[in-house]
Amino acid sequence: MARKSNATMAASVKKKAEAKKKASATKSAMKSGAKKQKVDPVQEKVQILLDCIEEHEERDPDVKEILLSCANKCFNEPIESRHQFFGKFIGMIDDTLHVYHTNLHQRNNDKLQAIDECESKLQDHDLILENLKNSMETKKEEIAAKETEIEGLEALAKEAKAALKATKKQCDSGLAPLRAEEVKLKEAMETKAIYEGLSDAGAAATSTAKDRKKNITALINFLKKIDAHGGLLAACSYTLNLVGDDRGSFDHTILNEIANTFIKYETQTKENIVQEKTENAELLAQFEKVDTDTTQGINASQAANDQLDVLQEEKKEIQSQLKFHNKEVTSKKNETVKLRDQQSDIVQQIEQLSEVVTTVEELKNRSANPVPEEKPDDDVVEIPDDEEVVENRSSQGRSASRSRSPNRRNSQNSNGSAGGLSPSKAKQAESSRRGSRSMPRNSSPRMMHDDQY
Repeated sequence: MARKSNATMAASVKKKAEAKKKASATKSAMKSGAKKQKVDPVQEKVQILLDCIEEHEERDPDVKEILLSCANKCFNEPIESRHQFFGKFIGMIDDTLHVYHTNLHQRNNDKLQAIDECESKLQDHDLILENLKNSMETKKEEIAAKETEIEGLEALAKEAKAALKATKKQCDSGLAPLRAEEVKLKEAMETKAIYEGLSDAGAAATSTAKDRKKNITALINFLKKIDAHGGLLAACSYTLNLVGDDRGSFDHTILNEIANTFIKYETQTKENIVQEKTENAELLAQFEKVDTDTTQGINASQAANDQLDVLQEEKKEIQSQLKFHNKEVTSKKNETVKLRDQQSDIVQQIEQLSEVVTTVEELKNRSANPVPEEKPDDDVVEIPDDEEVVENRSSQGRSASRSRSPNRRNSQNSNGSAGGLSPSKAKQAESSRRGSRSMPRNSSPRMMHDDQY
């Protein structure tokens, strides 16, 4: 057990040491990687071109690989030692960048056209929405007017119904005999139709025994009600149960008698109705007027409600169109924003491509012996001739020069130059007089005088 414990402890110590060593190595590697590496400026520019090809090349992958290889190799040498074949490859790269430029501009134009189309459709939808909103307001006004109209019509119809009810109640006692005669006539006409079906031999033959028995019973009950004589009632049942050729001349006589009974009853009932209407003409006219007014009021109210239903349906249709066009407007606005973002990205790509073209031009014209840029020397000033100096100073020191002593002149000669210049500045002035006498733009005669004196 002790040996096993010692072995375990030794393995643990070894494992910790390896982990510590690994962590130290990782930390050292991170420090090493953290050091800023010097980047080759040529390779940095080449990398810009490579990234451009990677982003924009959409042709065959093999073409892309060739372009990347050419771009990576063609600019390694300066223009003086560059092989002529590389010039052809560089021309191919120029053509490729031109293709990218053309494609980007075409895409930009397509996006601009799509934006114009979206904005045009937005204007169309806005115009439609404006018209729909106006239609909706008009429709609401029509619905409100129709609802007001219906309220009035329904009130009139309600009043007409109440008047009809009161008039009917008033007329019930006076028109009761007329109503009774009208009921009798209606019942007679219905029973006559049953009789005609039973008297027709063909129809009787096709009817079932159960239906025939039911109809015969209804006919006999009606004949009893109108006080037909007993012999007719007795023969009626027998005759009507016969069908087709089973009926003889006596049976036809019975049938004719039943028909005549109906004719006499109908004629008498109609005469009674005419008489009752004549006697109650004024009451009938009053009732008919109220009944007509009530019917017209109900019909007008119903028609107005039907018109209101139509207006409500038209309102729903306008609401549906408003919803649709509002949705389209939102969709087109979002689409326009998206297109503008895409078009802005394309413009940015065009600008970046222009920078790539500039970079390629720098790589193409890279020289092994670049000419250093000349910087203007602001210290070089134009020193005017002695006559100009004298002329410039004549106005200021003419009287002073006349009063100078010989000792002053000797002092000037001992300094080695006119005007009291130090030896170094006198030498510089002499050199300038022998040179081009050029003066930088930022120099001025005042600066020259300050240096000279």
